Amino acid sequence: MVARHPVIIKQIKDPKLHAWLNTEKAPHEDVIPELLKAGDGVYSHEIIDITIPVKPTKCVKACEACGESFVCHGDAVLCGTCTGTLKRR
Repeated sequence: MVARHPVIIKQIKDPKLHAWLNTEKAPHEDVIPELLKAGDGVYSHEIIDITIPVKPTKCVKACEACGESFVCHGDAVLCGTCTGTLKRR
């Protein structure tokens, strides 16, 4: 599937905003006036096409032994708990 999305290309040249947008900590009182002054020029952007991979659909069934829902793989009819294959954390 191909989708069109706006992508941020570069940041503005204001050093204070550049530093703040790149994880530098700054008080809101210092940054908000700079953002308001920059207006729509904070970022430039461009519309590009990106390819989004198609994910396989999931098969959800109710376990025939205990009735719990589980994501099945292939033609499985029992959940991981009943088959003993469930991975514990």
